[in-house]
Amino acid sequence: PPTISTYHAFAGALLREHGLLLPVEPDTRLIGETELWQLAFRVVCEHPQVLDTEKTPAAVTALVLRLAGALSEHLVDTAALLDTHTELERLIHHLPAGGSQRDRGPAQWLLKLLATQHERTELVPLIDELHRRMRAGKVMDFGAQMSAAARLAVAAPQVGAQLRQRYRVVLLDEYQDTGHAQRIALSSLFGGGVDDDLALTAVGDPIQSIYGWRGASATNLPRFATDFP
Repeated sequence: PPTISTYHAFAGALLREHGLLLPVEPDTRLIGETELWQLAFRVVCEHPQVLDTEKTPAAVTALVLRLAGALSEHLVDTAALLDTHTELERLIHHLPAGGSQRDRGPAQWLLKLLATQHERTELVPLIDELHRRMRAGKVMDFGAQMSAAARLAVAAPQVGAQLRQRYRVVLLDEYQDTGHAQRIALSSLFGGGVDDDLALTAVGDPIQSIYGWRGASATNLPRFATDFP
């Protein structure tokens, strides 16, 4: 009989079966938004350093979760955030004005963009602590689960080889609502042109893409031909 699951359920099954290769403990528990928010709120309230912000702890918690989710979805480590503002700051403050501009200094919207980058840098220790507590408590949210599945698929090609032996026909539904981590996981497991006899089809309509707010990208559709040659 066919095996049917959501993308996240498939990622969860993948980690239960092969997660120790990362390692991810097989008894790691999936938590919902409410439990994750409570955990992140405690991290923010117990943070030992003073943040340069006028935002409330609840507002900072929302920023931490939003940024942590984006990092998971795009497979980016927090260390990559620490210096992202450096080059931007140099460009904003030292590039000369354009030919049609009066040299009045950087525009306000550019300074606001730079301030956002600085704010994200300050959130890195909070995100790191949140991840530490999640590992210690053996819990994961949906974003971390999919990110771990993608990293597993890339780091352990033998997992894909086993799955391709088990599943010879694969249908990927609503493909326009997959995100970067899902694309990397699926293409690493079933793509890359390593198995020409595997039958794989993706169904999707970019006009029906509704999950862009959580990282889904309809551009995964035109990339299909190169991900699954």
